[in-house]
Amino acid sequence: MEELEKQELVTNYFLQLFSTSVAPGEEQLRQLLDAVSPSITLETNDLLLGEFTPEEVKAALDAIGMPPVFFKKYWDIVGD
Repeated sequence: MEELEKQELVTNYFLQLFSTSVAPGEEQLRQLLDAVSPSITLETNDLLLGEFTPEEVKAALDAIGMPPVFFKKYWDIVGD
């Protein structure tokens, strides 16, 4: 599929998506997804979809600098 065809397909998909109350057909969605190249490997996708550990959650929250008030308010969710 040529680049111009991909652009046209994506444009038409979103025009239909946002201009009507009827959802686009499955065939259009399949064509759209077929035109988009994967940006990650299957192995990376498996890692992203895998279970995460409490240590990974803590490291992620620490990395984005969540303030102590966040932990106080949501300790029932993030505490364990």
